[in-house]
Amino acid sequence: MRALSRFGLSALTVAAAAMFMGAGAAAKELELRSTGGAYIGKYKYDRISPSDALISLSTDGRELNGVSAGFVANNVYLEVWQFENGRMIYSQLPASHVYRVEDFAADRVSRFFCTEPGGVACKVLGVERLSKRLITVTIQNFSENRVCGGAVYVDEEGSDSDVSYAFGNFQIRSFYCLDPGQKDAQEALALAVHYLDSIRKDARRIAFIRQFDLPKPAKLPAAAKQESSAGGKRTPASEQLLFDVKYLWTGQDVAAEGTLTASSAGTEGTLEARMTPPLGTCRGVWSFRGHQSGSARLPHGVWELACENNFGATGNYRMTSQTTGVGRGTDSRGRAVEFNFAR
Repeated sequence: MRALSRFGLSALTVAAAAMFMGAGAAAKELELRSTGGAYIGKYKYDRISPSDALISLSTDGRELNGVSAGFVANNVYLEVWQFENGRMIYSQLPASHVYRVEDFAADRVSRFFCTEPGGVACKVLGVERLSKRLITVTIQNFSENRVCGGAVYVDEEGSDSDVSYAFGNFQIRSFYCLDPGQKDAQEALALAVHYLDSIRKDARRIAFIRQFDLPKPAKLPAAAKQESSAGGKRTPASEQLLFDVKYLWTGQDVAAEGTLTASSAGTEGTLEARMTPPLGTCRGVWSFRGHQSGSARLPHGVWELACENNFGATGNYRMTSQTTGVGRGTDSRGRAVEFNFAR
């Protein structure tokens, strides 16, 4: 299996491209080769429910067409989230295997999104390595008249090693294409980065990219509409909810205020606190983990905040009614943080 870590990212590019032709209810199998033609192995995959996926992510208006997952050569786990306007790919190498320097070269990464001659008619507009672990790409797809942005992030899981030749044992790719005719490559990249930042595993962030100077999207896509189970009629998108938040943060002279946003059908949202210096403004996310015991079955979950001057805080929350809730946690200096939210 050392060969799989040598082929690394370029091998899995072929796997993902083949998957997007669609997957039925029964398991499917593909024979895979690298971009250089070397035999990689067979990829077996199934269509799965998003609730059964290894990762979770915020769709934020995107229409999810389906999630597929399986193994390459019974070793490399590959999970693909396919959207109407792009995709998200998570891959995990088996124990003792890592992505290496040659796997994460800028020219190889660009082929994830704009293939070599004989593939999709497109060209690379720009490639930028922002760190050892993060590369961004913009392309123009001539066959579909689309401008697209992509981000690739590699990191280590289950190990504290950081040797120079090893990049990590998992990688995630986010790809977003604007509507046909739209030409703002930086907006396409901003949206790809936005969705990459939303990925969670075990309710924790796995792509640490907020410290980089990355473009922010001008606006998110309109909320996707769902087909109702009766008659095939379109039903309205889930309701967006806004909660007012009051914080009691040890070390702050006065109670701070903020906001919490949610969707009536969502499992995560944003959290903000407006503090006095030195904390300043703090922004982060909350994520649903389950329902409390009892007849009401109210939600509970986790939250995290990143503040100015390298402060931060994490903790748990629980709903006390359909419109109120409480949060508890600690900041990066070990001080208690409490908040109440209501709408």
